[in-house]
Formats: sequence, C-alpha cells, structure tokens
Amino acid sequence: MLTTYFTDGDKSEAVSSIKSLHPPKKYLNELVAYVMFESLEKNEVERDSASDLIAAFKKEGVITGDNYMEVLILHIYCIVLGLNILKEGLIWGSNFE
Repeated sequence: MLTTYFTDGDKSEAVSSIKSLHPPKKYLNELVAYVMFESLEKNEVERDSASDLIAAFKKEGVITGDNYMEVLILHIYCIVLGLNILKEGLIWGSNFE
C-alpha cells in the first residue's frame, strides 16, 4: 500500500485500502510507525506525503491522535535506550506492505 501510495500519490485509495482491512486497534500504532519510518529513507516530497497520509488516516477515523503520540513516545524511549525501533521487533512494519 505504501509503495503504491508513494508512486501514484492517491491518498484516498491508500486510506480506503486500509479501511477495507478493518485493522484491529492493536495494530494501528504499527501502521503509523510503518508509514513514519518507511518515509525516513525517502526524499522530502515522500516524507511530506507520508505526513499527509497519516493526517488523512486521522481525518477519516482510521487512527487517533493517541496512536501517533504513542509511536512518537516509543521512538523517543528507544532513542534513550539506544534501540532501533524496527530492528528490535518493536514495530512489525511488514504487516502493512
């Protein structure tokens, strides 16, 4: 979904594809983290697009502000402990490819 979104930029399609999956609430933080961290290796336009996508998820009720904040808190916690949030298995991004 994210690769397709970065290619075609169709935000509504990306949101619809996630909504159609009816993801359990326990995976929403992982969805946010996946979008955030996959965009880190991208260019500025794709990072901005990732932010727009997360905002669209929130606007459409897929995620809440709490999901976003929990991912940021986890990331800060991992930085303090010297852990890599993805390599340590704290976020399972591959669930959303």
